[in-house]
Amino acid sequence: YFTKSKSPKEILCYALIIYFALISFALVYLCGHFHTLGGLMPVLHTRHPDGTLELELGDWKNSRKYRILAFDHDLFSFADLKFEEWPVILITNPKSYLYSSYAHEPLQRILHSTHIRILAFSPSPIKSVKIMIDDIYLGDAIQVSGPLYVLKWSPKNYSQGFHQIAVTVKDISGRSATQLHTFAMQGSLSLKFDLLASWLLLTDHYIWVRTFFVLTIIFQVALLIIFRFRAKPKFKKPPGVAVRTSFSLHILSKIDLFFYSFLVLNLYTVLGPWFIGELIDDHVGVCFSFGLVVNGQFFEGSTTFVFGILQVGLSA
Repeated sequence: YFTKSKSPKEILCYALIIYFALISFALVYLCGHFHTLGGLMPVLHTRHPDGTLELELGDWKNSRKYRILAFDHDLFSFADLKFEEWPVILITNPKSYLYSSYAHEPLQRILHSTHIRILAFSPSPIKSVKIMIDDIYLGDAIQVSGPLYVLKWSPKNYSQGFHQIAVTVKDISGRSATQLHTFAMQGSLSLKFDLLASWLLLTDHYIWVRTFFVLTIIFQVALLIIFRFRAKPKFKKPPGVAVRTSFSLHILSKIDLFFYSFLVLNLYTVLGPWFIGELIDDHVGVCFSFGLVVNGQFFEGSTTFVFGILQVGLSA
């Protein structure tokens, strides 16, 4: 069902409804908003409460990162890689337990599988694909077709607890790479994503930014008012840094020009329009700290609060 809408706000609302409806039953959300947070978080992955994975990827422009995906008997696997680093390895069975979802995938198929399966790529022909589980060498996988290599195994030998699989691939040019991950057959086990990465991806940062903006305004104004109506301190001995700072605030808060200018600046930052202009083609808009008004429609603020914090912070 399609309908014509002239309201940008209506379009955005529909988009959000569709997004949350899809994310509630999706297996994985592939994105690149934070990327690697400027290199501070090389791996930004987490899981939503409904089981959906959220997988950030480093950007191509600066870090030359890319991702390969595979579905092996409806089981999702992926590898985040750096361009021109060879060989490339993706273990599709058994898949990583950390990235498994019993809510979305038929994970019992791992227990009933007959072969370990690996995808291996290299510009040069592959020389060997060695497989180890729990530091025990199982053998060399054989090529079935293209990049697919397999090795027979007995999954029931690994039906209890966590186990680690390591695959080492070598090509005829002498290049080699090793890929490893933890797997398990039991759904009752627990393996957690990095706490900081989960906090960054699952937290509504708009709420934090708005709260911090309001608290910054309140703190600055309250501090100035308190010092204005307090008596100046009298020194009985040479003052330290803290006392000198306090004394400076006493002096500044009692200067009418500074005091009222500072109050007006903070109040205008909160309430006043920052600028008026053509924000969308043929539509004049007004920007406030708390949002935008465009063509008679109000759009709640997000990054505007960040600029508000910078404004009041630099003015302090």
